[in-house]
Amino acid sequence: MQVEEAEEEEEDDSGDVEETQQEERKKQNPGTELICKVIVTNEDGLQAADPSSIFLIDHAWTYRVQSARQQLQEIPGLLHRMANLMGIEFHGEFPDEGVVDQVMVEMWKYNQTYQLSQGTAEEKVPVWYIMDEFGSRIQHSTEPTCCTAPFFYSTEEIAYTILWPVRDLENGDRSESCPDSNEVSVPACPTSYFHLPDEARHAAIPELQRRRTMQLWATCRQAHIRPASLQGALMHEEVTRDYTYGETNPLIRKCRLLPWFPADMRDISSNTPEPSDAYYQTISQENKEILPIPIEAQVYPKDKIFKVFTEMKQVLNNLNHPRFEFTWNEEEADILFMFTHIRDYRKLSKERPHVLVNQFPCETVVTVKDCLASVARRLGGVEGAKWLPRTFNLQTELPQFVSHYRQRQERGEDNHWICKPWNLARGLDTHITNDLTYIIRQRESTPKVVCKYIENSVLFHREEVGMVKFDIRYIVLLRSVKPLQLYAYNVFWLRFANRYLNMFCNSACH
Repeated sequence: MQVEEAEEEEEDDSGDVEETQQEERKKQNPGTELICKVIVTNEDGLQAADPSSIFLIDHAWTYRVQSARQQLQEIPGLLHRMANLMGIEFHGEFPDEGVVDQVMVEMWKYNQTYQLSQGTAEEKVPVWYIMDEFGSRIQHSTEPTCCTAPFFYSTEEIAYTILWPVRDLENGDRSESCPDSNEVSVPACPTSYFHLPDEARHAAIPELQRRRTMQLWATCRQAHIRPASLQGALMHEEVTRDYTYGETNPLIRKCRLLPWFPADMRDISSNTPEPSDAYYQTISQENKEILPIPIEAQVYPKDKIFKVFTEMKQVLNNLNHPRFEFTWNEEEADILFMFTHIRDYRKLSKERPHVLVNQFPCETVVTVKDCLASVARRLGGVEGAKWLPRTFNLQTELPQFVSHYRQRQERGEDNHWICKPWNLARGLDTHITNDLTYIIRQRESTPKVVCKYIENSVLFHREEVGMVKFDIRYIVLLRSVKPLQLYAYNVFWLRFANRYLNMFCNSACH
């Protein structure tokens, strides 16, 4: 693999000439940036059917978002490596908060993600990682020559990225990764490739960039792949991948590529119409619920003793009213207070229509965040109910969100947003940011909604902390939908934050 330095050649162990070449990209602010690409240099190329054409890429940094800043500040050498990988100038010996902030912004152009399928809810929170200097230089293409995927080796509890060709890559062909190689279309992305005048290619390379170039060679030789000089790129086929692999919707692809390829989205409406019936039908099918048949409402004697079957310790420990008694036989119960999801409502409605249950068919339309937002819009139109800040489903309404974000940005309005998984609680995998790239990349992990963050919330003064956020938690019991019967428990809880609210700090202050 090759990243050429200006007017300098070195020979690798195999005798192949290794060149490095710097390219200077002129921007509004003066400066230079090393631009790289990955090409095949093996004389026989790479064959997609060859089992040996599979390569492992190391990960330079693996983390969960809530610990990213602390790791950059405390792990020796990490901040230097990330700054060098992202082209951020940093020459200090101690962590610089300004550089940390820059890395925290730029990392979303390099991040990849995976999620563990087993473990606690905390352990299943998405893991983010940045591939090493080699992997981070593989460029995007709409017609990729290779694929990548994370691979978790459970024996050693370590993750790699697997790279393999999706078609034969012949030495001597050329693969264009950008529609026009004379255009600079990927700002701040070290994997972009384009032509520049000769005089621009001969600018001096900073010493840190020089050392980074040298470090690339050892990894790249093993795969017979190298980052190309401009001259060499004409002779070798490029290794590329699709940054939005699997996405078939052109508009969604355009939005997902915004971190690397800026585009004008002003022609996209920010209106979020009611989802189609098919959307809700899909949710019902995923839940595998069988709807009940219509039944008459039951009338019970006022002195009836109800037998309760439950799996929940809270019910067992606290239900002590004389009109209820517990049974361990589910078949004889009058009330099923279940923790597990009830699926077959039809069987219950046919065979035991008198039984009361603590769940509703299709209750996810109000208990899952994306559906709740859609249902709330029915009350307030496109803008939604007044009590609910503007909310978008990142899976289905990403273009509308991007348009709305840009409109607020042009008007100079606050643009802090909170991203939450559809079906998690306790703040798990929750993100607060005003960075559009950060939000767009969240779509690649767990399904999420993004909701306008309330920047002028009512605060409570805690003497030992300062002004903090608080909320009031009620418990309500929905007895019936038609007719609507809703009961509120007259005991409520006040919850106070333990840190003062600072709109410009990280999520811990929110």
